[in-house]
Amino acid sequence: MIQISFQKRDEQEQDRVLQKYQQLKDQKFNEKENKHLQYERQLSREVAQFNLTASETLKSEQALPKKFHHSYIFLNRSDSPYWYKLRDQYSESLGEQLCNKTERLRKLKDETDRLEQEEQRYLAAELAATRKQQLMNKALSTKKYESAL
Repeated sequence: MIQISFQKRDEQEQDRVLQKYQQLKDQKFNEKENKHLQYERQLSREVAQFNLTASETLKSEQALPKKFHHSYIFLNRSDSPYWYKLRDQYSESLGEQLCNKTERLRKLKDETDRLEQEEQRYLAAELAATRKQQLMNKALSTKKYESAL
């Protein structure tokens, strides 16, 4: 019976220590959460203050009377050059550049096609000569073999 009471007392002591640890852990978490919330509140206050001063500044600037700038007509001023003449010259220049580029590309394509065709003809002739030589060598070896028998 004495052992049982000690076991109960030990269990109660362990439960009390565990409960105390959990309370401390919860308290630290709550303190951390409160600090974070205070920081966010302070940040929100600063943003609100900035927005308020910015809006007040805009309102005060808009409240000022606007200055009117008068326009003038100069009677002795010479005529401005016609803008469409420059545009037409620019358009013609671009058209010439485009024609030159397409002509250059066409010539380059024709030249590469011609070179490829010549290479194909050369390779075909070389293959034909090789094949002819192989057939001649085969016929010659066949004749030698027949004469050897």
